[in-house]
Amino acid sequence: NLVNLYNLNNQNNLTYVNNLNNLNNLNNLNKLDALYNSDYEQTFNSTLFFNQYGELVKYYNKKHLIPFGETLPFGRKINKWISEQITSISLFARGDSYVLFKNRNGFYFTSVICYEMLFPEYLREVLNGLVDEQGRHREVHFLVNLSNDSWYGKVEPEQHLFLSRWRAAEFNLPVVRSTNTGISTVIYPSGELGGRIEVNRQGYLDFTLFSPERTPTIYQRYGVMVVIAFAFGLIVLAAVLTVIVPKHKPLS
Repeated sequence: NLVNLYNLNNQNNLTYVNNLNNLNNLNNLNKLDALYNSDYEQTFNSTLFFNQYGELVKYYNKKHLIPFGETLPFGRKINKWISEQITSISLFARGDSYVLFKNRNGFYFTSVICYEMLFPEYLREVLNGLVDEQGRHREVHFLVNLSNDSWYGKVEPEQHLFLSRWRAAEFNLPVVRSTNTGISTVIYPSGELGGRIEVNRQGYLDFTLFSPERTPTIYQRYGVMVVIAFAFGLIVLAAVLTVIVPKHKPLS
C-alpha cells in the first residue's frame, strides 16, 4: 500500500497511518518523526510504503518541489511569514535521495510525487540512481505517481495525465497513477490507458500489470543528447544535400 501524505499535520492522514500501524500493534510510527516536525524545514511531502501487515517499510521524500506552492526562495524568516499570510502556500523540506521499493512478489518499483512526473530529465536521474540493499543498480518493473490534482479545475488533470503518458513511452515503463481527485489510471509503456477513474469520482481499478524485465531505453541512457545529436544530424544532412544536389534554373 502506498500513501501520499501531502501534509502530515492533517489529522485524517495521521489517523489513517495510525490505523495501519495498529493492525498488529506495531510500534514503527516513530519513523514518521523523520517526515513531520513543527519546523517546516523538517517537514516533507512523502510517499509511504506499507506492507501487508500494516508496517511502514520505506518512504520517499519529494525532491522536486513546486515553486511558490511547496517552497519559496526568500530565506527562512521571510518564507515562514509569507506562508502564514497566504494559506495556499505550503513549505516543505527537500528530500535528498531516490528510493527503491520492493513488493512481496519481488517486483521493484519507485515513486515520484505530483509534478515530478512532468520532468523527463529528473525521472531519468531517478531511474539511473536506484540501488538495492547491496548497492547494485536496479531497473524497476513499474513506476507509481501519486498526485494532488485539485488545484486548477478539470483542465489540469487531463494535461498532467497527457504528459505522464509521454514518460511511460520514453522509459518503456508502466505507470500506476493515483490522485486524490482524479484522474487515476494505469499507463502502459505504449501510452495506452488500462481504465481510469474520472475527476471527482470515487472508485477503484482492478487490473493486471504486465511488467517483464526491462533494459534502459536510449533516452534513459543518453538523455537529451539523443535529441541534440539527431537535430545536428538533420542539419548536416540538409547542408550536404544543398551542396551536392544541383539547383535547377527557373524556366524563362
